Formats: sequence, structure tokens, C-alpha cells
Amino acid sequence: MLKHSLRTLVATAVCSLPVVLGTASEALADQRDFTVYNQTNQDIYYLYVSDSNSNYWGDDVLGSSVLPSGNSLFIYFDDYSNSCLYDIRAIAANGAELDARQVNLCQISEYYIR
Repeated sequence: MLKHSLRTLVATAVCSLPVVLGTASEALADQRDFTVYNQTNQDIYYLYVSDSNSNYWGDDVLGSSVLPSGNSLFIYFDDYSNSCLYDIRAIAANGAELDARQVNLCQISEYYIR
């Protein structure tokens, strides 16, 4: 009887492990994390996401990468800011600057560059 109860307890614990791990990873996600979609006919060479209260664009979040036309990229935050409003600037291969001001990243999970 004890052996059967122990086996049931271990089986239950093992089966519930993915749920616990899934919940933990969701808890670590920042509400400002989002996916950006390039819906232009140009590759995006530079992408800046800056707190709307800042006068500085900050670093290019693409680094040495390019966001090709038709592709997407997940942007995640790893700072402790409480700000939700951000300015987004994309610079396309042809030099066009595509700006959006005061995008509320706490209320969206997707942003489309058009």
C-alpha cells in the first residue's frame, strides 16, 4: 500500500513539473516584451526603442543584424523601469526613418512597421 502511494505521489509530481516550470517562465516575462514585424518592402538596418521621456535613442536593438522585409523579431526588456510609453524608430535600407511616438508597450504584444 505504501509502495503504491509513493509511486502515485512521484508520478503526480513528475506530471505537474512542466506546469510549474511554464508558470515560472511566464512570471519572468516583462509586460513590455513585444514582437516587431517588418511589413515594409525594405530591410530594416537600425531599430531603436527608447523610453518616451528620454531625449536619447539609445543603442540599436538589432546590433549587427538586419530585420528583413516580411520578418519579425522578439524584443525583450531586462531593466527595472516602470515606464510603458516608448518611442520606436526604424531606419530602412533606403534611409527612411519610420518613427512612432508614445507606443504603450504595456498594452500591446505586437508592433508593425509599415
